[in-house]
Amino acid sequence: MYNDYDWDKLMSEYDGKTEDELMLELMNTIHEQSRNGNFDTKQFLELCEMIDPMLTNSQREKLNQIIAALK
Repeated sequence: MYNDYDWDKLMSEYDGKTEDELMLELMNTIHEQSRNGNFDTKQFLELCEMIDPMLTNSQREKLNQIIAALK
């Protein structure tokens, strides 16, 4: 699913944002998609697994907190 995703475009959209800004954006996106009935937990968890190796321990902890809140 994410093999054809335009990662360069995504990275350029968020370039220069702080980690806190990115986490807020993620939470806002999850909330909005959930409210609209468009949030796919399975798809989100697959994405999390894919990016996990790129995260620092601190980032991983924050992402795991978001995941735990979804369950």
